[in-house]
Amino acid sequence: MGELDIGDLFLKSDLKGRAILQRPFPGMAFYTKDDASIFKGRDSEIEDLLSIISNWPITLLIGESGAGKTSLIQAGLFPKLETMIWKFVWTRPFDNPEVNIKKVIWSTFFEGEVDSGRSLLDVMKQAAEECKPHQLLVVMDQFEDALSCDVQEILDAFSLHLMAAQTGTIIPNLRILISFREDAFVKLNLRLLKKITGSAQQFPSVELERLTRDGAKAALSAGLENAGIGLDPRQ
Repeated sequence: MGELDIGDLFLKSDLKGRAILQRPFPGMAFYTKDDASIFKGRDSEIEDLLSIISNWPITLLIGESGAGKTSLIQAGLFPKLETMIWKFVWTRPFDNPEVNIKKVIWSTFFEGEVDSGRSLLDVMKQAAEECKPHQLLVVMDQFEDALSCDVQEILDAFSLHLMAAQTGTIIPNLRILISFREDAFVKLNLRLLKKITGSAQQFPSVELERLTRDGAKAALSAGLENAGIGLDPRQ
């Protein structure tokens, strides 16, 4: 079969990794922790999120599609939480929030398969206990996915677990960030959120607007500088 050139294989992998780290922008993908150094223009939003998350059990992050909610979480919020020695986990509900979020939390902190008989609240309790004395943030991103769940009983059970977490006393070191598109607000409130507090308006929230002119300039400059691309100041 011939010889496998392992050296060449690793060289290509290394070059690809460097290229990704030196790219000016992630394209259609979202920014991650690896892009934290070039994620600019959202300082005030990051500070707002940090302030609210530190003081409230559940926080909402709302914005139109493409505004950069996931990038704000991954490249803006997570690096800040690391400096504060917080633990965090990023999840998506897909069509069954109870099962899917539970699996990701379990696989992040524990080995093996999660017991199907254990509830999401049980798993969050155990994960938070594992993280002590540090705070644990569970991010439920693209939360509008939950609307694709056509079994209302699943959503009702999920709401009860969030309601328990909302008290702030059952799991004191747990924080939850729920992120979703603004056009899903009404339906999410009707099917889920209002069952937790009576109305989604009761949750503290950050509304993510499009980048300002200065924010966009900072983001563009950081990305281009990372890739070694200069700008003609006369333009």
